[in-house]
Amino acid sequence: MRPSPEVRQLGSLYTRIRMAGGGFFTAYLCLSCFFRGIGNTKTPMVVVIVANLINILFDYLLIFGKFGFPRLEVRGAAIATVFANFMAALILLLIFLSQRYDQLFASRRTIRFRLSELRRLLRLGIPIGVQYFLEMGSFLIFAAMIGRMGDDQLAANTIAIRLMHISFMPAFGISIAATSLVGQYLGAKQPDRAVLSGYTGIKLGLFYSTLVAAFFLILRVPLLSMFNKSPQVLYFGTRILLFAAVFQFFDGMGIISAGGLRGAGDTRWTMIVGVICAWFLFAPPSLLFGFGLRMGVVGAWLGASIYIIILGSTLFWRFRSKRWMQIKI
Repeated sequence: MRPSPEVRQLGSLYTRIRMAGGGFFTAYLCLSCFFRGIGNTKTPMVVVIVANLINILFDYLLIFGKFGFPRLEVRGAAIATVFANFMAALILLLIFLSQRYDQLFASRRTIRFRLSELRRLLRLGIPIGVQYFLEMGSFLIFAAMIGRMGDDQLAANTIAIRLMHISFMPAFGISIAATSLVGQYLGAKQPDRAVLSGYTGIKLGLFYSTLVAAFFLILRVPLLSMFNKSPQVLYFGTRILLFAAVFQFFDGMGIISAGGLRGAGDTRWTMIVGVICAWFLFAPPSLLFGFGLRMGVVGAWLGASIYIIILGSTLFWRFRSKRWMQIKI
């Protein structure tokens, strides 16, 4: 991505440590998805709150070297996150193997691989995995492009993405709920309730997205100033948040619609649309506006906004068409 040598050195150090502990995060994801699939979203929530508190505590101890711990700075931040992921996976595993869940789901006894179940998992999971992999590939191109625009534009972009977590992380939460409820109602032969669950999630997401959009419009300067008060960073950051305010509505709609479609097993269609949009409507326009027209990070986010608006609208259209109700899992 060619950022400055200092950013490159620190980023490489952080990434190597995080990747070394990637297995813990994967285990946490698989276990949390089991609980969400049975409709128990509270247990993963409590566990991730505990894990975040552990992360914050060890960030403080290891980054700054408090209470006899070594001062490791960026290395300490990475170690703290890996340890928090390990604890999250361990806690969920112990709950999964507890007597209660063993009685309900035979969690201790159902250990051996079953080829028929593996095929079903792969048939549904591979399109989701391919979609995420290729979408992240387009985002890597986007990030690499921003990294070559200078430290001020890179800092503004990083801060803006952190602030956008305020909007899209709750949307992902509602999306997970839509996935669980749509899947459960279809399995219970109650398609009307599956549709109602999806639309309820979309409406809730749109309401929240509207609030966040207003939040970004009104408070973008104070929000960015919490992270960096550089005039150049504020200049670029405020413009990125203006784009974020514009596409909030479509981003929330798309994320939650995709969750409902996955709950119905409509993973192949979402993969095809997601990949096409990422590689034809995200990366090329961002490159064109950012570098071709020399608009910098503002142009890059103009391209990203076009992609988010079209993708969100398309996913909602698919959910509204109800064609996903005909899929057999």
